[in-house]
Amino acid sequence: SPSQQEVLSALKRRLEQTAVPEFPRHRLRMLSKLAEGAFGTQLVSKLHNSLRSVHRLL
Repeated sequence: SPSQQEVLSALKRRLEQTAVPEFPRHRLRMLSKLAEGAFGTQLVSKLHNSLRSVHRLL
């Protein structure tokens, strides 16, 4: 089985190759709050006619 270092290296490579989509913030419409905790708020939002879960950090 792969070592911890090999797993971390593979994850790092994968993150570097993963494209994060960007969009204008004004297109994201917040609908309701799902939860709130020490690290931020989880919201239900709508973007381009599809529901999304958004985490807003404190």
